[in-house]
Amino acid sequence: MKTFAQFVLVVVVFFVGVFAARTSFAGGKTAGDGGHVVVCESARGTSVTLLDLAEGFHEGLSLRPDLATPEAFSGSQSWYVRAIEPLRAAKRLGGSEAGLIQWFAPYFEQVADTRSVFPELPSNYRPPIPTSPLASELPGGCSIRTIVKTEERRYRTYGAHFCSIYPELCFSVDRDLWASLDRLNRRCLAIHEALRYLNEELSETEIRRHTRRACMN
Repeated sequence: MKTFAQFVLVVVVFFVGVFAARTSFAGGKTAGDGGHVVVCESARGTSVTLLDLAEGFHEGLSLRPDLATPEAFSGSQSWYVRAIEPLRAAKRLGGSEAGLIQWFAPYFEQVADTRSVFPELPSNYRPPIPTSPLASELPGGCSIRTIVKTEERRYRTYGAHFCSIYPELCFSVDRDLWASLDRLNRRCLAIHEALRYLNEELSETEIRRHTRRACMN
């Protein structure tokens, strides 16, 4: 019994030490806004498009046909593997980073689909409009809105894998906007959020560019 108690004590001390070390090196800075969408309202209804993709359409790009078929959507894991292949080919992702996306992105999508797990994005949350070539060119009735907000890094300080396991502690999601996205936009948004946690040095503009490389051509 004494030996078992000593073992438990050693394990507890070890994990406390690991968490403390990660906290001291990570700095705990605030992440700020996450993904954004373009919302257009008209007499025909409301359309919601991931900003990453809307910028791509503006540049003359189109959605990858191999990602938009019913057959492609039949397997979540295989869809993400296929989507990020251009990033791997362009050496924008290493093997471990690609592996994290393949695990994190479908889990993010699954958790967001439950609508009851992620904290609701406050209705009065009005962040600055992100730097985008579309910001000054949107037609009437359209606006850029935040769909995902990353929380303060009090949990992020434990490492990216913590947010991979407990994304509901690291993100707030506008559930109505999420429900308005089609499946391809949702999955591209999941890639966007995975890229954010792979490399904190990436700017929001760079993350959107990488997401377009994955989802468009």
